[in-house]
Amino acid sequence: MEELQLTHVPELFDECLAFWHAGEGDYRGAVKGLNPLALELARRNYELWHEEDQARRTDVDDGVIASVKRRIDVLNQARNDMIEKLDEHIMAWLMGKGVNGLEGDVNSETPGSIVDRISIMSLKVYHMHEDTLRSDITADHRE
Repeated sequence: MEELQLTHVPELFDECLAFWHAGEGDYRGAVKGLNPLALELARRNYELWHEEDQARRTDVDDGVIASVKRRIDVLNQARNDMIEKLDEHIMAWLMGKGVNGLEGDVNSETPGSIVDRISIMSLKVYHMHEDTLRSDITADHRE
């Protein structure tokens, strides 16, 4: 089994976001050192984030919003599937290292869910910074 690479995940997600927002094409080979499943999960979150932006539009009729909401549902399911795949990969990797069970307290979040949260945090930081660069906001909003 391929070695599990989850080190420096926040920085690698940040690299992905810069790449994707620049529209640089195929992302799969863009960032080295990130587990391919974690990369795919981050991509799903990126797509979901931008689709949710479309759902907040007020300049289109309800039919457009309904269509966007359906795409959000599909993306959310794909995201959840990717979290499960990442969990399976992490558990298989751990078992290959001789870890056959979890002792003590079991956390409510799976390793894949934690990677998902890191990906979403990178998106929030990216977009909050982007928001501070807008010229149509007040100083209070920027702060």
